[in-house]
Amino acid sequence: MSKPIFRKISVTLLSFVGLSLLWFLIQALGTESIVLAMRKFKLWQIIIISVFPIFTYSLAALRWQIILRGLGLRFKFSQVLQKTFTGAAVSTLAPSFDISGQTTKALAIRGGGVQVSLAFASVAIDSLARSVANFSFTFLL
Repeated sequence: MSKPIFRKISVTLLSFVGLSLLWFLIQALGTESIVLAMRKFKLWQIIIISVFPIFTYSLAALRWQIILRGLGLRFKFSQVLQKTFTGAAVSTLAPSFDISGQTTKALAIRGGGVQVSLAFASVAIDSLARSVANFSFTFLL
């Protein structure tokens, strides 16, 4: 089996598992309880909750773009942002924590002619930077 076909099958299966888990959660809670919980929010809170991920993923894309430039790779911010959102979407659907999303990001830039080692090095450095920040602030706050 070729790698592109294996990759597509893997992403499809992981997405199916993720969507199945989400469906199971919605069925277990019941749509009524979800709607009831959502009614407790004011409109401005829903707007902030909806917009906040755009802000945080934009910052994540900027961080990754800085890393890519440090490795000598030039991508437009819009390209990096799109790949960041794609990775986040895969991470949301595939129950593999952040591994599937980071792999998706690396494969996405690899498609732009980037060497495999640099593509995966960029997401490894990005993950390391995020982990150091998370642990540092955990102990500082």
